[in-house]
Amino acid sequence: MKIKQSARNKYAWYLQCSMGKSTFTPIQYDPNGYSAIEAFHLLESTGVRNPCHEPDMFHQYESGKMSHGITVEAYVSSLFDFTAPYWDNCWKELPAWVIMEIKHQAKRYALSTIGFIPKFIDNVGQEIEIPTVLNK
Repeated sequence: MKIKQSARNKYAWYLQCSMGKSTFTPIQYDPNGYSAIEAFHLLESTGVRNPCHEPDMFHQYESGKMSHGITVEAYVSSLFDFTAPYWDNCWKELPAWVIMEIKHQAKRYALSTIGFIPKFIDNVGQEIEIPTVLNK
């Protein structure tokens, strides 16, 4: 099965985000079934759960995707409650596609809640020099 490198990178990221076994429906074990990455790719692209010969790794992909989604939501909400500066060191560790996903979600959130997209969203993930205030 041919899986694009961008999809492989995304799935590798999900493994890094994994917090253990997922709470989703167990996948059917089959010693002749798909590998974990193939079965997860089929689930992502077709919505069908196929038998897999690496169910534990498959569940790590699912867990990582869920954890990734929660993290993206946390980043987006922090942009709008102005706690985003606390994430400054974390931005450097994120792949570019994750930052683009956060920007996309932030734009959707802004449109649905305030009706427009603030300019600062385009600066998400970039280093911004914050002026310091000197007390005299």
